[in-house]
Amino acid sequence: MRDKHYFFQDSGIIIDEELNDFIDNNKSRFLKITNITSFNIDEIKYYQEICNTFDFLVKIISYKIKDDKVIICMENIDGITLYDYIWLNREQEIKISEDEIFDLYNRILKWNIKLYKHSKKMTGPIPGRLSVHRQIFYHDDISITNIFVTKENRFVLLDPNSFAWRSEHQYHCYLNRCLQEFLAVFFPL
Repeated sequence: MRDKHYFFQDSGIIIDEELNDFIDNNKSRFLKITNITSFNIDEIKYYQEICNTFDFLVKIISYKIKDDKVIICMENIDGITLYDYIWLNREQEIKISEDEIFDLYNRILKWNIKLYKHSKKMTGPIPGRLSVHRQIFYHDDISITNIFVTKENRFVLLDPNSFAWRSEHQYHCYLNRCLQEFLAVFFPL
């Protein structure tokens, strides 16, 4: 397996002493690089706040800004993606019941409803939010590859940089597509 230092070199980030220390101090954690324009500091801070409210979100332990990139250090989660979980069960010829499928579907729907309600409660100006009204802070890439299943059967939503403030209309369109794609995994046309 390649060292994390090589991963960062491949990203085009120049590793200086400060970044080298950050990488070394977080060797046991999952690190992700994203553009500062796609997940800005205000969104990171708001995401960290809502992590205290919702236990289904992967926690951001720390982050580092380097050039036009943000390096996000997240909690380590012991488990597998929902995608792997589904395929392991299929390989072992274990059929996931319709009850389990609809439980997962409801879980994803509830996550979105909780985030929606939380966003709607926010009334004052929030950095990164375009306007006070009609903006929802949501994850726009919920998929079976972005959900982790732990050994304790806890489901965790990964990829925090897929969160952003967007219009309520965008949110509703995305939620509809997300739920359709989820069901298509189990009930292909």
